[in-house]
Amino acid sequence: MSDGYELGTAKVFQDFATAFDALKTAEQNVQFSIDPSQGLTRERYGWYSNGNIFDSSYFSSDAGEIGISTGTGSTDTARIRSGYAGQYVSQSLAQPGHAVRIDSGNVNIDGSGLVSLSHGNVKIGPFMHDGSQVTEGFFIEFDSSGTRFVRVRGGTRVTEVDQANWNLDNMTGQGGSANPSGEQLDPSEMYIYNYPFTWYNSGRLSIGRSRTTGIPKPQQIQLWHEFQPSGEPNLNTANLPVQIVFDNAGTGQSLSGALGGMQYSIYGGDGPVEKRVTEAIDNDISISVARNDPIDPAAQPGTPIFAVRRQSGYEDLEVMISDLEVVPSSTDLFFYVWYVWDSSALSGASFNQASTRNFSSETRIEIDKSATSFDATNAINERVFRVSGAKNNEKVSVFPREAESRLPLEATAVVTAVEADTNGNGTTADVVMPIIEGF
Repeated sequence: MSDGYELGTAKVFQDFATAFDALKTAEQNVQFSIDPSQGLTRERYGWYSNGNIFDSSYFSSDAGEIGISTGTGSTDTARIRSGYAGQYVSQSLAQPGHAVRIDSGNVNIDGSGLVSLSHGNVKIGPFMHDGSQVTEGFFIEFDSSGTRFVRVRGGTRVTEVDQANWNLDNMTGQGGSANPSGEQLDPSEMYIYNYPFTWYNSGRLSIGRSRTTGIPKPQQIQLWHEFQPSGEPNLNTANLPVQIVFDNAGTGQSLSGALGGMQYSIYGGDGPVEKRVTEAIDNDISISVARNDPIDPAAQPGTPIFAVRRQSGYEDLEVMISDLEVVPSSTDLFFYVWYVWDSSALSGASFNQASTRNFSSETRIEIDKSATSFDATNAINERVFRVSGAKNNEKVSVFPREAESRLPLEATAVVTAVEADTNGNGTTADVVMPIIEGF
């Protein structure tokens, strides 16, 4: 075993003890895993060319990867992130990761093994980004002056450590105590970068990579640098999406590379840091006649019942629709769940802060129940459920808890309904819609 490696989850747990020094069972829970062979899919990614969401100008779906290449304008930026912010679990080890390559023509390695770019700036890691800058998180940064570990809190760069000063392995290929692995960092290779971290004041942030070595030890986690806070939390939030930013930094030259997938995993822990349930209740909902089957929901999406979104400034919030219950009329109904990123898709919507189950104002979601129509042209049809006619006026669970799904970042969830009988005249139904939210 090389001194430059952390091997296996057992060793990880010894090194990543929680704030209470409680070692956890070495069990991995993969919260999300994104395969790039599926291409640019809105439920899985958010991608931006010069800040325009879902503009594919600087992206391409290649074999087994997603190509990234900025334009040659005075300042061109390409950013891609996971569709979800990973949900940190209390007293656990979080391990976001992604496979990234910077094309070799953009990478320089000097005689001391220090890495820089020929031009531009690349940031890779788990962080929040407001469209112009990183607002929270940590990452590896490459630019023409070098490579460094960076931590950002509240939009301010509070920690920067150059590659030469990384405290576990500076990856310069020079060997010795500063480079115990003797290996050279080369971002032109498709590394599987990993960012294990824990939260609280004593939690640490780390950067490194995973390496496949075969059975019986299929993975090595090679760590390069760790940051340990002193007297303050290491971040303002622990729920961070995995992101990549390629910026030509005003050079007028293209900057290119590729993404080979994303994943967010946790080890140990018992549940989210905080979780609560908000109930949206409405009675006598009028459901318009539309069609008799759900073969093409986008053609006639039906009447909007609810729309749900995060309040501004709470991208780290977990939002899930769960166990929507309906007391249907005598006719069969189809219910659709949509994801949309353009508020103009809803006509007549008026979003208001919801009330939690205990009627407090702690909720950080907004709900609309007044929209009159829904344009599904650019929406994603996430789910379809059918509810048969009422039996003794009993409630029917439309979205059972095991079918719940998380709301992607920046998206609004819209629930619509249509009547199954094309000869009907509309109907009414009582609906109870719990929404789970948590940090």
